[in-house]
Amino acid sequence: MPTRRNLSDPLDLGEIAEASLRKNVFRELGRELSYEIKQGYNTDAPGSIARLMEKAFKAGLELGADPSFSATQRTAKRVMGEIDIPSLPRQQIYLIRLAMGNYIGK
Repeated sequence: MPTRRNLSDPLDLGEIAEASLRKNVFRELGRELSYEIKQGYNTDAPGSIARLMEKAFKAGLELGADPSFSATQRTAKRVMGEIDIPSLPRQQIYLIRLAMGNYIGK
């Protein structure tokens, strides 16, 4: 299975500062929360949503402390990572790696 995000882990400010990556990070967190709710692992959905919103707000405050920060900021030349790939192709890449015997188990 592709790498999953733990809802209790702190947000990586580097990912949140990158405008093109931020949407994917929050989409993954939302997907993980939805999965937990569907599977019955999470019985406090409103509380979990509130915690995620608070976590995002605090990360925004930390980033906003820099006056040069803007909501559409892009960092200069970064290496493309797994989170840049939409979820469906990312899942297929996992299956290809698995079939080739190259999955390292991230």
